[in-house]
Amino acid sequence: MKHICRMGMLFAGLALAATVSAQGLTMAPERGKLRVMQGGTKVAEEEFSISANSGGWLASSNVQINIPGGPSAKLSSRLTLNAQGLPERYEWSLAGEGTKRAGSVQFEGGTASIEVRVDDSQPFTEQFFFDSPRVVILDNNFYHHYAILARLYDWKLKGKQMFRVYIPQDRTPGDVEVQSMGEQDSDKGKVEHLRVRTADLELDLFVNKSGLVRLAVPAANVVVEHN
Repeated sequence: MKHICRMGMLFAGLALAATVSAQGLTMAPERGKLRVMQGGTKVAEEEFSISANSGGWLASSNVQINIPGGPSAKLSSRLTLNAQGLPERYEWSLAGEGTKRAGSVQFEGGTASIEVRVDDSQPFTEQFFFDSPRVVILDNNFYHHYAILARLYDWKLKGKQMFRVYIPQDRTPGDVEVQSMGEQDSDKGKVEHLRVRTADLELDLFVNKSGLVRLAVPAANVVVEHN
């Protein structure tokens, strides 16, 4: 699992359709596939779906990893969000390299209750407490969480904005910084550029009103594009 988690920076998820409002960007239904390339070679593909769900939102995805000369794995995730796009429950599973793992995170107020299961062993549980409800999930194996982060960014205010973050692979709360780098031209027209920084990761998101256009992780030589 440790090896797969490190490879998580290669894998991307959902694009969220969005429109500009007084509050910034609003979420809307979307589905599609993303192609994950490392050094010009396709290493993974993700199929995702975003849909309205009981007054909030449901983001689900399936990832197939096929790295030439490396391990293969299948991953899935299910993230329930409230109407404001903040997490209520997150579930994930991984099957590969002769093992199966799964986990969940339940949010209630500022408390996150975590459960992780490995094969048939007893589940491991723990809790974390956040001092702000402005929390985002950033699972290294699913880049669609960064697209959700882009929707929570206040586009009217812009500038640098901080969010509390839970990264399942790190199993500890942290912070993420999001900064608008302005509008740019691309082969798909005008796009907005966001730079995202965590304690050990920097990446660039390019979005327009139709959703996530492109994601790049320069340090890993990874590019993710919507098919």
